[in-house]
Amino acid sequence: MFTVPEYYRTTRFRIDSPTDFPLEFVILTAHATTGQVWPDERNQNAYQRLEAELRALGHEPQRITGYAPDSEPEEHDSAHEEPGWAVPIPFTVACDLGEKYLQDALYHVQGDQLSLSYCDVRRGLIPIGPFREKVDRQ
Repeated sequence: MFTVPEYYRTTRFRIDSPTDFPLEFVILTAHATTGQVWPDERNQNAYQRLEAELRALGHEPQRITGYAPDSEPEEHDSAHEEPGWAVPIPFTVACDLGEKYLQDALYHVQGDQLSLSYCDVRRGLIPIGPFREKVDRQ
């Protein structure tokens, strides 16, 4: 079992509108990997390419944003948040996409159980806790 940094355990999620999530899904992003800084244009381009690829696979991804709970939304320069997609795709496909989009890890939800998995050779579900307790509606 691999240790999970605290920032992965404390991440919260924002959704724009009431959403009925599927019983099982993953949360994928395509923004700069933890510890890296990419220009906004590169982040936006990767985000849009990931959306297009998910749609090409026949899915309707739902927007979801992961953010650090100590971030203040009105202070966007200091807030850490990553817009991403909630989508019901197989775990291995999700990890492959995560690697393709240079992601360190992704989240997996089954029922109300939130887990994290690294996208590289450390793949495997690491329980984090109840998903619904980490969701904020805007």
